[in-house]
Amino acid sequence: MGEQIHRMLIAIVVAIALATFIGWRSLRGAGSGRGVPAASPMPSPHLTDLMAYSQPLADTSVTKRSVRLIVALPRDPFGALPVASSEVSHDDRGVAVPKQQDGLRVTATMIAGSRRAAVINDQLIYVGDNVPGGGKLTSVERDRIVVTDPHGASHVVAVKEGDD
Repeated sequence: MGEQIHRMLIAIVVAIALATFIGWRSLRGAGSGRGVPAASPMPSPHLTDLMAYSQPLADTSVTKRSVRLIVALPRDPFGALPVASSEVSHDDRGVAVPKQQDGLRVTATMIAGSRRAAVINDQLIYVGDNVPGGGKLTSVERDRIVVTDPHGASHVVAVKEGDD
């Protein structure tokens, strides 16, 4: 019985080797390696009408030179909003700076959704709260706040940057 299993295993190995060789020859092409070019496969008769469409298209696109338009904006769209001239002074470089409200030093502003606050004279004050020295905080922006004094006049105070 052991000899029969041995013969069957040899037959299986030979069959696999033969199938591998035949498959390898069919993939390689019958004439390859002998100086004879391999025959190209013939398309199906149903596809011969479509062969004209299988060729790449010629480059028919025309590149046009783009025209650049230069747009001049009257002001910086990311800069601070203009302030009334009575509330503006100019620094040594000629840049408009909101006048400093007497006694108010704004060091930071905080904007989180609908909650807005500012650090004024080292105190955290929310919009609608009273500020030191009288008045009420009415508006908070990234770079400035607006304080309304007891007489109803609005004053813009810029956020102070750095240590002076």
